Amino acid sequence: MTEETDGDYDQTLSCTGVQDEDDAANSVTFVAGFDQSITCEAGNAAQPSSLTLVKEVTGVADTYAWSFDFLLLPDATGGGLQTASGTGSTTSSPLEWTGLVPGETYSVIEQVTNDYDGTLVCEEVDDLDPAPTVVTFVAGFGQSITCAATNAARASELTVTKTVEGVPANRDWGFMFSIAPEADGVPSQLIEGTGPVTSEAITWTTLIPGVTYTIAETETDGYVQRLTCDGVEDLDDVAFSVTFVAGFGQTVTCAAVNTLIPTKGEIPVLSETGFDVRGALLLAMTLMVAGLAVLGVRRRRTD
Repeated sequence: MTEETDGDYDQTLSCTGVQDEDDAANSVTFVAGFDQSITCEAGNAAQPSSLTLVKEVTGVADTYAWSFDFLLLPDATGGGLQTASGTGSTTSSPLEWTGLVPGETYSVIEQVTNDYDGTLVCEEVDDLDPAPTVVTFVAGFGQSITCAATNAARASELTVTKTVEGVPANRDWGFMFSIAPEADGVPSQLIEGTGPVTSEAITWTTLIPGVTYTIAETETDGYVQRLTCDGVEDLDDVAFSVTFVAGFGQTVTCAAVNTLIPTKGEIPVLSETGFDVRGALLLAMTLMVAGLAVLGVRRRRTD
């Protein structure tokens, strides 16, 4: 006697009162006796499925340690919650759940943050959930479901504006700024202008979260230089540079101010208005001398 083979199940067939003369699990071969009552029992156990998941993180510093939680609902062998971890832009060791019941609807969920753009995909199943970091599926028989979660870190950007004070209105100037390590493949940028003005901003994008950067202005004789950046902690004590650790999705705004140091006998220009103090004083002195000369002529005529 044989039960038809079904690969979705582990099958057993046994009969009492006879000797089974074959070793197949789903059949019994025997010699019938006289006036026997043979009782047979067939058992079918559905083959459970399994799920493995690997996590890949991109766009972070080589030394940045990360971890992400994944939840399987309802849970299976291996529990409901498991954590994938790693350091730098790498792929985690696989997480594994076994004993998924055929016909049961499961959801595997990644608990992500706004620091990353994340996707979760699973092969061998139809995803019933449109969310990018959730896969809902019906477990089949004896499936080996493989899932891959990818998180791309959201890069930061940095902008710098330049203000020059104390220079004449017609003086051209240019100052170089560098970032290390370089970003966007651009190690340095030049800001140029004329007179006491604030420049348009220069920008670096794709700063990698977790990387330590230094933004610096080239030291220039004849100026007092100051550089400050909002939203980050300055790790150096140099007036014209800022060292900081880039975060996730930040916009770091920096302002550089250069004030001309007057040379001996030189009177600076007022930066906010562009008013030339020296020229004004020279004009006033000229007018005063001319006035005194006119007054002297009048006195001579009176005498």
